[in-house]
Amino acid sequence: MGIALAVALVLSWRVAADGTALPTEVTMHAHPTGELELRPAAAFLSALRLEAGGPSASGGLRLRNITPVPLDVRVRLAPSAATLDRALAVRLAAGGRLLAGGRLGRLRRWSAGSLRIRPGRSAVLQARAAVPAGRSAAAAGGQDVDIAVELQARPRGGG
Repeated sequence: MGIALAVALVLSWRVAADGTALPTEVTMHAHPTGELELRPAAAFLSALRLEAGGPSASGGLRLRNITPVPLDVRVRLAPSAATLDRALAVRLAAGGRLLAGGRLGRLRRWSAGSLRIRPGRSAVLQARAAVPAGRSAAAAGGQDVDIAVELQARPRGGG
């Protein structure tokens, strides 16, 4: 078991033939809740070549309230692996308002802020992901992580 774990760790950190770190691959998706319709239904952010200090990747997810009551929607992230927890910077915003932002590992908890969506209305959740230059960026090289954006929709005022 220990040997398998060691092999998995070695293979998870890949380096190109010239000694530079390979790009990081990140995909974000969300699953519909009973209260929200999501568009697109598949991944809404797909970055195949994120590099330390390079440009960020962005995507948008349309959330439509399909209930007869206003909803307050909070978010949290559930990555497929912890390998990018310190290296990947993520920002989730809607309507120009930041819902959650920071390093991936800190966004595993429900956001303090929420997005209010009235019945029958939509809002766009905008996501941005980047690998800032620095010491933690070295661990990002060659990683491939799938991130589920979990949504918590509650009727306005509780529930």
